[in-house]
Amino acid sequence: MNQMDSQIVKFIKRVRSRMTEQKILFFGIWGAMGGFGLAVIFSVIALFVPWYYAPVFAIAGALLGILVGIVLGIIRKPNMTEAALGLDAHGFHERLITSYGLIGKEDVYSQVQKQDTLRRLGAFQIRKTFPLKVEWQKLVTVLGLALAFVIISFIPTASKEAAQEYHEIAQQVQEEVAKVDEAIEKIESIENLSELEKENMISTLVEAKKELQGVENAEELAKAKERIEVKMTQEAAMAENRSVREELQKLSNGMSDTPKSQEQQLAEDLNDLQKDLQNLNENTSQADRQAIANEMQRLGQQTGNQTMQNQAQNVANNTMSQDQLQQLQQEVSNEQQTAQNNSNNNQMANNSQMGQTTQNGQNGQNNQNGQNGQENQNGQNNQNGQENQNGQGNQNGQENQNGQTMQNAQGNENGQGNQDGENGNGGSGEGNQGAGGEGGTGTGGGYNTGSNVGTQKDVELTGQMITIPNREFQENESLDGKVNTESGSATYQKGGEAWAGTSVDYQQVVGDYSQNAYSKVESSNYPSGVQDIVKSYFEELNK
Repeated sequence: MNQMDSQIVKFIKRVRSRMTEQKILFFGIWGAMGGFGLAVIFSVIALFVPWYYAPVFAIAGALLGILVGIVLGIIRKPNMTEAALGLDAHGFHERLITSYGLIGKEDVYSQVQKQDTLRRLGAFQIRKTFPLKVEWQKLVTVLGLALAFVIISFIPTASKEAAQEYHEIAQQVQEEVAKVDEAIEKIESIENLSELEKENMISTLVEAKKELQGVENAEELAKAKERIEVKMTQEAAMAENRSVREELQKLSNGMSDTPKSQEQQLAEDLNDLQKDLQNLNENTSQADRQAIANEMQRLGQQTGNQTMQNQAQNVANNTMSQDQLQQLQQEVSNEQQTAQNNSNNNQMANNSQMGQTTQNGQNGQNNQNGQNGQENQNGQNNQNGQENQNGQGNQNGQENQNGQTMQNAQGNENGQGNQDGENGNGGSGEGNQGAGGEGGTGTGGGYNTGSNVGTQKDVELTGQMITIPNREFQENESLDGKVNTESGSATYQKGGEAWAGTSVDYQQVVGDYSQNAYSKVESSNYPSGVQDIVKSYFEELNK
């Protein structure tokens, strides 16, 4: 190939490359429009259908559309003949295609034709003749579809929230299933376990795996994990093989969302050690003996039990007598019981919330600072802690017609009763002095039926009276009030159910109640934490 042939071929290749770029741009724009259109469709579907991976598919669709356009442009690139014809269409009048056909020919006609073509090519600008331009309509369409995709992707809907929840549940299920698979692999690798025992254990784990895979929401997952946790704990308790028990207990702990306290974990570890010692015999392998010894040494240090630490090496060496083994089992049992009691006490203390009784069991809860010695609402003394000087009357200082004090009546606002011992509007009553001092001389008002003689106040009593009710049926001859009739007859009720009782001083009964409560909790199996709560409660009542 001579120099003129090389120049002509090189120029045609440059034209073909430029035409290929135009093809790629053309198909790329169409691919982008198709890709972003698909992305918009996926995003719209995600607004109404829970589809967590809709954004991923949308972005993948957009990128795939662009990529397909580029690939099509490359595949559809022109060959040398098409490139020569494409250039001839811009004013070369088939000179280039003719010269390209004369490549390799050296006759005079061919030489003249090639020289003429090269002269025309010298002033030709490929980039100007074959520009890379995009129609503005297509460009606006691509940008509009991309913007619509972004906006729709950020619109919050219930379906998107549901998709997010489903995805999180699926991830959690996958994690829990992985734990079950790990337990299955560990059990399959245990050598000193019979095929039947392996089959039974693996069957249980496979059922747990299926249950996890069948959940659809957070509530079902929580219930499934709780059932599996209980089931694995039960299976671990029945398992004689130490390795099986460890794997099942590990799986059970993994299913729990609440971390165990140090006391709970210690109690479980001691319980496992107790089972290991019970199963310890001549057939126990040396590896298991060493594992039991190491666990005994660790728990002995944690509990401070010197016997467990001293006997650990004997367990490993199989040099313990039967009596020593029984003594060791008793030591571990005692430590386990202690740890279990501590765990229960801590749990009770947490549930009691700093010693408070439950909402329905509260009886006139005192202010946080015992503000000024207030009692509860229905027996409240005044704000300055004063006793009612003349004993509690009703809220207006009145007694009822039969001379009985209202059960829940409060003293007057200043905590003082009627200093003259006067009764209310027409009821007999005695002018007893309250917090201290002797009964004064009252006027005995109330239609001259009240006594004007006060009684001596017992210095040991508080003056706060309570009624111990006895529920019984009484004859209520009539109730005050008139019906809307001209005769004005009273309303009548026969044989009604009523409350009656004996009024006694508060301090006369609270001590007996407290002593009965102390005796009850001390003679029962209540944990010490519960006993302390009961005692603390009645100590507050006795103040």
